[in-house]
Amino acid sequence: MMLPIGLAVVNQFKTQLGPENEGIASNLGKNIMLGIAYSASIGGMATLIGTPTNAILAAVVKELYDYSIGFNEWMLFGFPFALLLLFYCWNYLVKSANPLPKRLNLDDIKSVISNQLKSLGNMGFEEKIVLTVFGLVCFAWITRSFLLAKLFPQIDDTIIVLVGVVLLFILPSAQKKRADSRLENCRKDSLGRFDSLWRRFGFSRRL
Repeated sequence: MMLPIGLAVVNQFKTQLGPENEGIASNLGKNIMLGIAYSASIGGMATLIGTPTNAILAAVVKELYDYSIGFNEWMLFGFPFALLLLFYCWNYLVKSANPLPKRLNLDDIKSVISNQLKSLGNMGFEEKIVLTVFGLVCFAWITRSFLLAKLFPQIDDTIIVLVGVVLLFILPSAQKKRADSRLENCRKDSLGRFDSLWRRFGFSRRL
């Protein structure tokens, strides 16, 4: 998910730095790409759902020792540790692996970022729905062990995420009619291509 964003940032910086700073642009691109890869691995340790191995460990501990590791309990250990590793990773990339100058003079970089943000426009209805549901799911994960468990003793992280997924399917979309129209056009186009391919091989449409 982050790879195309990183590539767009790298290309933007190459344009801003110009050919005279090709070495700096190359090191910056390497740091961004490697930073995405390293941060994905490091960030996975921050929360219980960061990687599947974390959930597997929690399940093994639950089965062997009858102890349930809460989302907030994991974060108390994993989040500070991940922050420490991220700082070390950033320091290693920009100072040792692919050194960068302390200051980069980029002309009109603020205006470029501002224009990119304006081109995104305001948040749509669907984006607000997803943000709200995701925020509620995160809140439920964090407060499950000391708040929600008192109200719903059988609740666990799996139930919380399933409720979030069901909500995303149930909640309406503001663009339903336009989506249905696109789906119908896609269906007609697919049938037309299939009919053309069917005739190309010499089969009768009645068959």
